[in-house]
Amino acid sequence: MATSFQIIGFKKSGKTAVTEEVTQILTQRGFNVSVFKHDRHRATMDKAGTDTDRFTNAGAENVILQSDSGLFLHRTASSPLDLTQIIQWLGREADLVLVEGYKMASFKKLVLLRPSDHRSDFMTVSNIVRFASLQDHPEADLVGQTAIVDWLINTLTKGENDD
Repeated sequence: MATSFQIIGFKKSGKTAVTEEVTQILTQRGFNVSVFKHDRHRATMDKAGTDTDRFTNAGAENVILQSDSGLFLHRTASSPLDLTQIIQWLGREADLVLVEGYKMASFKKLVLLRPSDHRSDFMTVSNIVRFASLQDHPEADLVGQTAIVDWLINTLTKGENDD
């Protein structure tokens, strides 16, 4: 299974910025990176009225759209899919799987703190490796995007996160 690591925090804590930069650097270094984003809302990647939206609304469990630039898979789930199974599926082709969100999953985690957040806000979360913040924060182990990204890349590429 691919090495996996979670980047968690509350809304607007910098999760997407960190995940994006780490992904960009690691892919430039030749790693195959998959990113899984958890959204607690009823997110959709499709637009209303398109053919694929119509197929989904007609009851298709899986709708796949392929173009010259990529592949889009929309899978309808009656209940949330198991994160471990998703990572195993993604890990068949990936060296690394970054998971943005999914606080209660069991993989190792980096927590991004906003200025108003505290470590105690994450007392029920397991497998936290570091606390970090894009801005100065007295409870952060890592401060600033460069320090966070450098630490995460080192952790992911040095085998310190074997799952």
